[in-house]
Amino acid sequence: MANIDFIKEVVERAFDPFSELPAIYAAKEKYVDEYIERSRKAQAIAATMTQEQIDKIVKAMAVTIFEHAEELGKMAVEETGMGNPEHKMMKNIGKSTGTWAELKGKPSIGIIERNEEKSYALIAKPMGVLGCVTPTTNPTITPLVNGMCAIKCANSLVVSPHPRAKKTTGLSVKLMNDAIVAAGGPEDLILCIDKPDVDVSGLLMKKVDVVLATGGPDMVKAAYSSGKPAFGVGAGNSQSLIDRGIDFDAAAADIIEGRCFDLGVICAGNQCIIVHEDDYAAMKAAMEKAGAFWIDDAANVAKMRDTLFVGGKLNKDVIGQVPATLGKMAGIDIPEDRAAVLIKADNTDDVLCKEKLTTAIAILTYKTWDEAIEYAVTNLLREGTGHSSVVYSDNDANIEQAGLALPVGRILVNQPGHAAGGDARFNGLDGTVSLGCGSWGGNSISENLTYYHLYNKSYIAYRTSLPGCDATPDEIFAD
Repeated sequence: MANIDFIKEVVERAFDPFSELPAIYAAKEKYVDEYIERSRKAQAIAATMTQEQIDKIVKAMAVTIFEHAEELGKMAVEETGMGNPEHKMMKNIGKSTGTWAELKGKPSIGIIERNEEKSYALIAKPMGVLGCVTPTTNPTITPLVNGMCAIKCANSLVVSPHPRAKKTTGLSVKLMNDAIVAAGGPEDLILCIDKPDVDVSGLLMKKVDVVLATGGPDMVKAAYSSGKPAFGVGAGNSQSLIDRGIDFDAAAADIIEGRCFDLGVICAGNQCIIVHEDDYAAMKAAMEKAGAFWIDDAANVAKMRDTLFVGGKLNKDVIGQVPATLGKMAGIDIPEDRAAVLIKADNTDDVLCKEKLTTAIAILTYKTWDEAIEYAVTNLLREGTGHSSVVYSDNDANIEQAGLALPVGRILVNQPGHAAGGDARFNGLDGTVSLGCGSWGGNSISENLTYYHLYNKSYIAYRTSLPGCDATPDEIFAD
C-alpha cells in the first residue's frame, strides 16, 4: 500500500470506532495504551534529567544512525521499492550530523533565558508524550529528526511507521533506543509500534499529548482531527522561477539535484520550471547537459501525462522511480543514463504542474517577470501553497518581488529545492523533516519544525516598571 493510500485511510477511519468490530477496535486501543504507558514512564524520568544528560542521549541517537547510515539506506529501498540507497544513506548521514550540529549547545531544559530589560526568566518545560506517523519515503530520518528534537526538550516519542516501511523504521528506532540506554537514558524514550495499521495510527494521534504530522495534507487533517495539538506540514509543489541573464548551467545543475535526489521523493524538490520564452532553448540545452531527457512533442507529452497522473491524481507507481522506468511505463524510450524527464506543460492548468514525487519536471515559458510570478502563484494556489519555491536570479529587486508575492514559507535563491529542509551547504534554515506551511497549507507554523517548537514556555515575570508605562494617552498616540 502506497503512503498516500495509507494516510487517506487513516483520515477516513482513524476516529470511527465502528471501522471494525468493536472487540477488535478495543483490543487495538489497549495495544496503543500499552505503548503510551511505557512512553509516559520514560518521559517522567527524562523530565528529571539535566541539560547535560539530555544532550548526551540526543547525541547518542545521532551517532548510532550515522554509524548505520548505509545499512538503513539499503534496507529502506529494499523494503519500500522507492528511492536511491546511496541517497538514503546520504540523508541518514546529513540529518544525523546536521541535526546534532544545530541542537548542540542550545538550551532546552529549565531556565533558558533571563531578560533583564523586561525583567523575566523563561523556563522550558516538556510537552510530554509526542507521537508521529512516518511516511514510506523517509523511514529513518523522520523518526531520527523528530526524535532528537522531541527528546532534546525532555519529551518522549512514539512512532507509528508506515506498514510498508515498518522494518526499517523499527530498526532505526531500536538502534536509537539502545543508544539512549547506553548513554544513561531511560528505556522506551523512543518507541516504534510493531503492528501498525490505520486504526492504530489514528488511536496513537488521539492519545499522545502532541502530534508531529509528517506526510502531507491528509496526514495534517488526521492529526488536527485527533483533538490534540499538532504540528503539520503541507503539500509540496516547488516552483523554479528562472530570471534573465543567469548562469543556466548552474541553475540546471541545481534543479537536477533538487528534483532527482532520492529519485524525487522529497517534497521540497523542484517541480516546475518557469523560464522566459526567449531563453527556452538555452534552458533546454543546459538541462540536457545536466542529465535531463527532454519531451516537448504533443504525443509523448500526453503519454507521460497519462502515466504520471491517472484520473488527475498522482500514480503511486511512479513515486521514486528513475526516468528509464517512467519511460517504459509510458511507452517512451528514455536512456538509462538520464537523471530526469523534463516535460513541456501546456499551461498552469496542466496536471503536469502538480507535485510529482519522482524524477519528472514540468516546464512553462513566460513573457515578463510579472507573468512568471503570476504563473508560480497560480500553480501554488492549485497545490503546494505555503511550502517552498526557488528563484534563480542575480537581480535583487526581482528576487524580493517574488519573495513578497509567493504564498510560501521558504523562497530559496540559487540553490536546489531540497535545501528548503535546511542544509548548511546552501542556507541557514533550520534542518528538519517537517516543513510547516502556515495558514496557507492549514498548518500551525510556516517555518521548519525544530526543537524550540517542542517545549512549553513558563515565564517568571518579576515586578518592574518598564520605560513609558506612565505615559499619557496623548503621549502614546502622538506622531
